[in-house]
Amino acid sequence: TVPSIPGVRATDWAAEAAHVAASEAFEYGLVSTDSSKAGAATTYEVTGKVLWGQAKEEERLRVVDAFASNTVVTRVEMVNALVSDAVAVAWGRVLEASTALTALNLESNAIGTAGVEALAAGLRANSTLRELKLANQAGNFTQAAEEAMAEALEHNLTLTRLTIDLRSTLARSSIDKYLLRNQEHLRLQQIPDSVREARAKAQRLEEERVKAEAAERDAEAARLAIRLE
Repeated sequence: TVPSIPGVRATDWAAEAAHVAASEAFEYGLVSTDSSKAGAATTYEVTGKVLWGQAKEEERLRVVDAFASNTVVTRVEMVNALVSDAVAVAWGRVLEASTALTALNLESNAIGTAGVEALAAGLRANSTLRELKLANQAGNFTQAAEEAMAEALEHNLTLTRLTIDLRSTLARSSIDKYLLRNQEHLRLQQIPDSVREARAKAQRLEEERVKAEAAERDAEAARLAIRLE
């Protein structure tokens, strides 16, 4: 527990992390519009939060790690929120375990090679995240890290949006290709079963018609050959 100082609000990040890990109502990451319904909050946001800026690195890491077991929060916003490589590596671990998170915004931070590689590893194992924002980082990352991200997307079938500044045209081309594939996969998943079944039946009937016509042509050719003998 953080000791109380007159005139200064005590911030207990350990308790915050415990609440997040247990999928309970949290306090410091509440979006202002959710302040009256903390128990139902599905977005965790520390963008522009003074308290988050005052937190120690180990406190930020503890909060991030807590999302690995959270089953309620689906979106996290940490834009320009002092996300270092170490914090990004923690997010990589979270993505490997999370079954709830669908959107993660880490734009305008200081994520480098180690962070990108860790996030790529997390994406490779993740099956729920649909949106990851990583644009406008303070530093650059290596071409190997960019290629690791592209390779991760090859094995990920759920991410449909990724913002990231890349220098490798090959990595960009591959990522765009896999994102388009995932978008089409999602579109097909959203089609009602009845529609998919009707389309499949129509396709089968068309294939049977084509086969029947081919068989009739073959039979006609055989009859013609017999008459010509």
